[in-house]
Amino acid sequence: MTLIDVFSEEPFTGIASINNLHSCVSQVMIDGIKTVSLILAKQGVRHALVGGMAVACHGYPRTTDNMDFAVRECAFEYHDRLTLLRVGLPVKYMGIRVNYITFTTKIEKELLEQYLMVPTLGGVPVMALTPLIAMKLMANRLKDHADVCELLKRRGVEEIENILKFITNNLPSHAALITKLIASADNEKKR
Repeated sequence: MTLIDVFSEEPFTGIASINNLHSCVSQVMIDGIKTVSLILAKQGVRHALVGGMAVACHGYPRTTDNMDFAVRECAFEYHDRLTLLRVGLPVKYMGIRVNYITFTTKIEKELLEQYLMVPTLGGVPVMALTPLIAMKLMANRLKDHADVCELLKRRGVEEIENILKFITNNLPSHAALITKLIASADNEKKR
């Protein structure tokens, strides 16, 4: 897990940084991410920033109109067949939609829940790169494939090999897709 609490204006170094958001989203979005993360932390909810904003933190400038947080199931209250968001968790921040994502399948829980945390220093936990890519592959949407390709273009050979190994070992049904996206990223880098 990458804990973000540094706010310098350094270029992308391969480590997820909230500074990477300054080039692609408004200060309101950045403030919203920090605020929602703080609220989740105060309620003891393990979480991580995911989705488009996490992609941007990992070095691919990308915009989106919402913020997505992966959260443990304790962020919700369950009443028979009704599931409600825990009282006090925002659904919007200054008009920006906040989405809460839980891991429901056994493989999601085993692979991804370990990357959720409650920050203690006031930072924003961002989903680590490899599990973020795994989430994008499991979502299986074209925009997620494009995000993965762009993230891979910004990585070195060793890191790509580690990502491929993780996906092949843990999500074998996605091995062909990640191999294809690695090849696409490599071809685009050569242009």
